[in-house]
Amino acid sequence: SPDAKPPVKCNLQAILASEESTASVRRWVTVLETVAPMRTNTGAPIKAAVDMAACVTRDTEVKRFLARSLKHFKGNAAGTTKHAALWLAAQVRRNRPELWSKAALEAEASEPL
Repeated sequence: SPDAKPPVKCNLQAILASEESTASVRRWVTVLETVAPMRTNTGAPIKAAVDMAACVTRDTEVKRFLARSLKHFKGNAAGTTKHAALWLAAQVRRNRPELWSKAALEAEASEPL
C-alpha cells in the first residue's frame, strides 16, 4: 500500500523536493520498478537493479535510501531491499505524477541527448 511506512529510514520530503531532472527521476524509478516480479530468494537481480538506480540518480538522498535498503540485503532473503525499492518508486509516482505527464514526455522527446 502506498501509505505503508518505508521499510528503511527515508527522508521522503527531500526526495520529492529534489531538483533532479525529470528524465533522470523517471529513469531510476523505472529501474526500481523492474524488481516487482523478481523472487526475493534469488536476490542478485534485485541488488543489481538497486545498484543501477543508485548510479542513475544524482540525488544524494535517493542514493542514501538505496544504500540503506542494501544494508538489509541477503542473497537468499532480499525482501526488505525489494520492498524498499518498490515503496520509493510508488511514492515518487504518487506524489509527482507530473513527471509522467504527456507534456513532460513530449518535452523530453524534444531535448537533445
